[in-house]
Amino acid sequence: ALGEYEATVRLDPGFVEAVNNMGVIYRENGSYDMAIGTFKKALEIDAYNPAVNYNIAVAYDMSGDTEMARRHYTTFLFTAPAYYGGQLRDARRRLMELKR
Repeated sequence: ALGEYEATVRLDPGFVEAVNNMGVIYRENGSYDMAIGTFKKALEIDAYNPAVNYNIAVAYDMSGDTEMARRHYTTFLFTAPAYYGGQLRDARRRLMELKR
C-alpha cells in the first residue's frame, strides 16, 4: 500500500489524504520519525486538516513528545467536525491524561 501512496503523491504532491495515509502506515509500523516527517509534509499542504493533526498528535504521543502531542490534539479539537466522534473523544481524553 505504501508504494501505491508514494506513486500517487509523485503524480499529485498536493493530495493531502495520500500523504496522510503514508504517515499512518509509517506510524503503524513503529517508524515514528518517518511518520512525523510525513505528517509535517501533509500539514504544509493543509495546516488545519483534522485527520492529519490527529494522526501527528498520536505519532508524537507514541514517540514520547507530549508537548507536540498536546499541541496537535488541541488543533484537532478546534478543527474537527462532529463526525470525528470517536477521535474527538480520544483526543479529549488523552489531553486530560497529558495534563496530569
